[in-house]
Amino acid sequence: MALARINEADLALAQFERTLVERKIDLTKRLTDVIAETPFWRPFEQFRLGQIRRRFNSFSDSVYSAIDYIAALLRCRQETQEMGAAVVDSTKVKHDLHARMLNAGSLKEAIELLRAQLARHKGALSS
Repeated sequence: MALARINEADLALAQFERTLVERKIDLTKRLTDVIAETPFWRPFEQFRLGQIRRRFNSFSDSVYSAIDYIAALLRCRQETQEMGAAVVDSTKVKHDLHARMLNAGSLKEAIELLRAQLARHKGALSS
């Protein structure tokens, strides 16, 4: 069940990235910069970008909060060795992910951070 949800999240992230590319959003910039650079006379585009930002933040939050669930599942299975102290100490993992997301230099980098975290989740549950 958890592995299926991670696979769904990975697919959703790929679809989100494709949506950004289709809407010609520059992935080499941060989303906040793209929004800030959108002229005020293009309110529909500003609104659409705001929706994209909310979707991305929601997705990031769900990946972020999943760290606790993955750690709990591994503890229940008594298989904490695979991700070691990083998963057992989920607070540190969450803090590190949050800091890296805030400091991501571009949308592409932020998406890759989320993708890597999903891969870590999948690896921990697949073992």
